[in-house]
Amino acid sequence: MERDELIALGIEEAVADRIMEEQDAMRRDFDERLREERNEHEIEKILTGSGARNIKAVRALIEATDAEDVAREIERLKSDEETRFLFEKKGSFAPYRGAERLPDTKKSTFEERLNAARRAGDTLEAIRVKQQAASEGVMLI
Repeated sequence: MERDELIALGIEEAVADRIMEEQDAMRRDFDERLREERNEHEIEKILTGSGARNIKAVRALIEATDAEDVAREIERLKSDEETRFLFEKKGSFAPYRGAERLPDTKKSTFEERLNAARRAGDTLEAIRVKQQAASEGVMLI
């Protein structure tokens, strides 16, 4: 409300002035808190986008309170040998290789048995191992 509207409602001028002062103070307080919240959100966004492994730990090392200064400090922390471990390296995750690249333990077991039979000179056992492997879908040479 405006001062004139308050006076039109029958409120004394001194009271209307005090109400307007309180309203201005509340508006300034609200605007300041809103700026702080926006700055805090921007800082969290910068920390998340920086690849920080632990945002709380990185935040504890940052002294800046302005989003632009935080971005500069993060770059400093990333380049410092003592603190770069706090950040993920780009491309540091190994891609999933898929099941086709996993070792075939069944085949390796048959191969071990076949090699042991050959070293012992037991041709009959080598044939049995190959037949058993073939019956389970494993081809040995």
